[in-house]
Amino acid sequence: MAEQKPSKWVCAIVSEALRCVKNTLIWLKWNFDLTKLCYFYHFMINGKKIIAVLPAYNAALTLKQTYDEIPFDIVDDVVLVDDFSKDNTSDVARKIGIKHVIRHEKNKGYGGNQKTCYTEALNRGADIVVMLHPDGQYDPFFLFELLKM
Repeated sequence: MAEQKPSKWVCAIVSEALRCVKNTLIWLKWNFDLTKLCYFYHFMINGKKIIAVLPAYNAALTLKQTYDEIPFDIVDDVVLVDDFSKDNTSDVARKIGIKHVIRHEKNKGYGGNQKTCYTEALNRGADIVVMLHPDGQYDPFFLFELLKM
């Protein structure tokens, strides 16, 4: 039996529906009252110290955008561990205001970087540690959802 292709009319309706959904999600993300949402979630997690850790490797070009999107209403501190990057990741981190920047003297790989991130966060008194990749792989906006679990 020959496969039937959807008509142009059906494709147009589906395309328009997807465009509307995308636009609605973008509107919700940027127009929701984030201050109230942050306060609510901070209250819900009983004032625990939240530290975001960023395992970095050659992240100089994307680090600032990720850092700027971190919701500091609920995140108390940030730790970046540079796994012996070939670019200026550590310098960029300090320049944008990350106070706790650790640079490995040799590349330890992703697992070694994670261990350093978690150890440093716990040494700094974290009750909750959240990992964000400085390349923007995870949208910091969704920390709210993660922390309410």
